[in-house]
Amino acid sequence: MNKNTKARIEREDKITKLIVSHEDKEIAFAHPPFGKGLYREVGEQILVHNLRIPSGDELASLLHAAYFSDKSDEPEFKNIRDIIPFHIWVFNRNLWTNKGVYVIQDPEAKGRSESLNENELEKMLKNGEKINGVRFSKDRKVKFAPTGTYRHAGTYSTRLQDHTPEQFSKDGFIIATFGKEGAIKIAEIAAQFEENPYIHGYNISTTDHTELLQVSVLGKGAGYLRVDGTLYDTNFGMYRFSYSFGLLK
Repeated sequence: MNKNTKARIEREDKITKLIVSHEDKEIAFAHPPFGKGLYREVGEQILVHNLRIPSGDELASLLHAAYFSDKSDEPEFKNIRDIIPFHIWVFNRNLWTNKGVYVIQDPEAKGRSESLNENELEKMLKNGEKINGVRFSKDRKVKFAPTGTYRHAGTYSTRLQDHTPEQFSKDGFIIATFGKEGAIKIAEIAAQFEENPYIHGYNISTTDHTELLQVSVLGKGAGYLRVDGTLYDTNFGMYRFSYSFGLLK
């Protein structure tokens, strides 16, 4: 991964645009971020301003630019680094099952307000591709990481062990959340912290048929980067102070 990512800042009267490289194109985020608020509250703020909710892949490109771009010393990118301890919403819906986790992009910030059907998700995944053991739908909007692709700490554990940054980039849940390239970017960010990164998720026993629908956030723990995929969209803990960013259409 090129750690000297190109980025541009366009400061206009009503909006500041953070333009970053993403795959083979550029994408533009609005600054300042939206928040502080709960998952659906922040998502609604983005949509009300006629902006698009970013995918995990797109968010990874913005965060990577905040650390490694040629504009990382600019105040807008410093602001992104400063809010990571307060957490940033990743707009995915995570359906944890005893076979693995389905990760579904959430461009309307539905969160847990609507249920998901496993059979319907399997239809969407049909004829897609597999990357590092993770199945992707053709449109990349639905992913499935089998239990063997992410690390376990025990039944119903919400802390799926720590990783080295290299392990982090290859973890099935991280790939499903941010895409293959996005997982590498997030791992490079994680290497900037003092401690190894953590994933919070569920390891549902193969004898337990419970399904758990949750949402995701990225933030800083006690000296480490963490990605938590076990949150309620109405969570009233520290995550009610979380942020996110809107993409210009």
